[in-house]
Amino acid sequence: MKKKIKNILNDTPGIKAKKIAKILDVERKRVNSILHQNKDVFKQDDQYCWYLVEP
Repeated sequence: MKKKIKNILNDTPGIKAKKIAKILDVERKRVNSILHQNKDVFKQDDQYCWYLVEP
């Protein structure tokens, strides 16, 4: 799942967890959990959009 999220953010940086969850067809809660547990890989801006720390 983490690798899939990385691929999505590499292709489409700056999207919200809700959209990532929709692309993966999983619950947003599951995506948020992975995003927040991996702050060394993912970063969030003030608008709650997600990016890779190093694309």
